[in-house]
Amino acid sequence: MLLKLINFLRGNVRVEMKGDYTERLINMCAFNGIEFWDIKRTGNNVIEVTMRVDGFRRIRKYAKKTMTRVKIRKKAGVPFLVHRYRWRYALWGGAVAAVLLLLYLTSFIWTIEIVGCTYTTPAQIMKALNGLGLKTGVRKNKIIASELKNNMLSEVDMLSWIAINIKGTHAEVVVREREETPYMIPRGEPCDIVAEKTGVISKMNVKEGKALFKPGQTVLRGDILVTGVLDSETAGIRRVHSLAEVQARTWYKLYGRAPEKYIRKKYTGNKKKRLALIFGTTRVNLYLNSSIPFDFCDKMIEKEKIIINKSMYLPVSVVTETYTEYIPEKVRSVSGQISTEAKRTLLRRLSRIIQGGSVKTSSCKVDAKNGAVVVTLNAECLEEIALERGITEVP
Repeated sequence: MLLKLINFLRGNVRVEMKGDYTERLINMCAFNGIEFWDIKRTGNNVIEVTMRVDGFRRIRKYAKKTMTRVKIRKKAGVPFLVHRYRWRYALWGGAVAAVLLLLYLTSFIWTIEIVGCTYTTPAQIMKALNGLGLKTGVRKNKIIASELKNNMLSEVDMLSWIAINIKGTHAEVVVREREETPYMIPRGEPCDIVAEKTGVISKMNVKEGKALFKPGQTVLRGDILVTGVLDSETAGIRRVHSLAEVQARTWYKLYGRAPEKYIRKKYTGNKKKRLALIFGTTRVNLYLNSSIPFDFCDKMIEKEKIIINKSMYLPVSVVTETYTEYIPEKVRSVSGQISTEAKRTLLRRLSRIIQGGSVKTSSCKVDAKNGAVVVTLNAECLEEIALERGITEVP
């Protein structure tokens, strides 16, 4: 692609070589460093090649030596265009104005990309950046990256590191966030291990403290599983920081609802597209009638920015709106389909509740009640229930 652009800028000609010694002429061109490409035999003792203008000037003396006639069949490239339109001053004035406008537009930032958000959202980071001066349409020379980084770290407490890379008209903001560590009782402070949830203990590994329950026993939420208060005949009563891993079987019952009848879209195949241009924040519709073309339809909007390369964006976007017509139909819910979809949804909700635990068994039940479908998920899980709790008093 780049080579084609260079050849177009320098200009090239399509040359016809005719004679008994065309192959010899080709060999002499190659030996003397005359570049050519796209060789094609078009007839008996006739060959066509493409070469640069300076190469065609040099080939003439070799054509005489080989008694080969050469002539130009086609001209292409910037030099020939300039010569053809050399007296059209309005055209050249417009071209110069376009280049100057392009250079002016490239002195602004037109796109901002935020990378690395986990706990914060790109919208929060963008709001803070806008407040500090980095926004779409700002001049690049007004942005001092070092000052902006320091101000962002002071403005957004969740950030531990930030980098601002400006390439062309594109600004890339890379952030790293502080890790939120859960509160833990200091190692030297005495504590008990209590049950965070109700369940049946399946595995218990006590590293410090005294276990009050055994695997197979049922515990309620808040029960002390491992006490940090130890009593011995030699040392008397002493308090320690209890450490233990306790896994328990837990049970959950989750519910979901769905309408007994729902609206299904039956597409007719009719579509209508509309185009619009956005210059900065100004939208220009390329259509007259702005009303919705169908009574019932889906609307899909595609926005494509005009770019020169990966880091050079222009403040111009092409918007394509596609309207797809459909006919709404009332359809009775299928029990099996609802059960499968609802079970997936409820299991996703359950995975957020147990946070790292595993689902051992699950079953789904579907009932119709008051014009709705009620889905009940019963699940048995295995999860960690140990929770540290400080000792407030000694018995």
